[in-house]
Amino acid sequence: MGAFASASTVADLVALLLIFLITVPTLLSFYGRVKRKAKANGNGYDEVHKLYEDRDGVATEESQREFSAAIPTYIALSGCVVGFLASVVMAVFASIRSTGTLIIEEWLIFGSWVWIMPISLLSRY
Repeated sequence: MGAFASASTVADLVALLLIFLITVPTLLSFYGRVKRKAKANGNGYDEVHKLYEDRDGVATEESQREFSAAIPTYIALSGCVVGFLASVVMAVFASIRSTGTLIIEEWLIFGSWVWIMPISLLSRY
């Protein structure tokens, strides 16, 4: 059981590192947006008047008003909240039962969710 627990802990550490690396672009993007808003015309807003355009054509003002990614965003945020709360419960129960390396693993998983939650909220904006 010791080798399995050790391998599992290493896998949790690698997963936490990968989550960190994958979320770096989101942090950089958010930082860039905050920096642009600070430089905006004194009002704190970066005004964009361009319509979306790709190789299929240009969106109309009406189609841009009707487009909404709210439902998928709220589903993803709900999943993050459920995962975060479940990881807290599992980490606390592991600590109460004090089952050796399981405590470390559960708190590492909780650490992953602690990192994912703000990133998921930042990506919304």
